[in-house]
Amino acid sequence: MPPRLRWSPRTDVLTTAAADAPPRHEWGGASASAVCVCTARVGTVKRSGLLHADLAGHLARLGHTDQVVVADRGLPLPPGVPVVDLALVPGVVDLRTVLDALLAEVVVQAHTIAAEAAAGPFPQWLDTRAHDLGERRVVGHDELKAMLPGVRLAVRTGEETPYANVILECGVPFG
Repeated sequence: MPPRLRWSPRTDVLTTAAADAPPRHEWGGASASAVCVCTARVGTVKRSGLLHADLAGHLARLGHTDQVVVADRGLPLPPGVPVVDLALVPGVVDLRTVLDALLAEVVVQAHTIAAEAAAGPFPQWLDTRAHDLGERRVVGHDELKAMLPGVRLAVRTGEETPYANVILECGVPFG
């Protein structure tokens, strides 16, 4: 039997109790059956989709024509741009996984990549997702970097493929 979770709205404490522990009718305080006490509200009711709370919150605040850069681990990001850093170790989390998760959540009407990426596999990765990416714009890498102060969000991945960076321009799900 899985452990029971008890949350107190008064103290905002979540307690994990053994499954066979007697029920408690008071909230907060110590308990012999307590295994873990967390000081913040924990959990989600989502069954699927994006589970990263910080990233989901940023995406929910995007509007039409806002831009999001999905970056490899080496792209220099300007100060002042919110960054959700998903890079764990080199190569993980890879850009394709992150891009697929983002495309399942937001409407994209256009995307911008660096011309220097043409020599590698990156454009082909995008071609397989063309129906979700809208119009492709190709600029020089320096121009792409110059666009970064205007993005609303940067998502850094652990990707190590050279020039594997894409700026997504948000669309709308109607019209």
